[in-house]
Amino acid sequence: MHLIEVTPVPCIVCGRGNVQDDRDPIRFVDFERDVNWNDPVVICEDCIARAGGMVGMLSQDERAGLHRDLLARDGKIHALEAEKDSMRARAKRIGMKFEEVA
Repeated sequence: MHLIEVTPVPCIVCGRGNVQDDRDPIRFVDFERDVNWNDPVVICEDCIARAGGMVGMLSQDERAGLHRDLLARDGKIHALEAEKDSMRARAKRIGMKFEEVA
């Protein structure tokens, strides 16, 4: 199997080909197998994602949502660590020792 962007045949599931619309360029997976009389088995990325969803893989929407959640949590962690650093600096100025508790 390998990923291709230009295919001589349409998707074997939905029939979409190389005609571009207003979305990103379509990518296809070539399974390096032939059906009928030397017709390659090529499936578009949307059909692959739908098939993956049927067997429990993450959909593109779920993946994007999880990525947004991770970015938000990274922002919160950064803000908390910045606040902790400023508290440590204030404690050092007044002579207190700031120790972290695991």
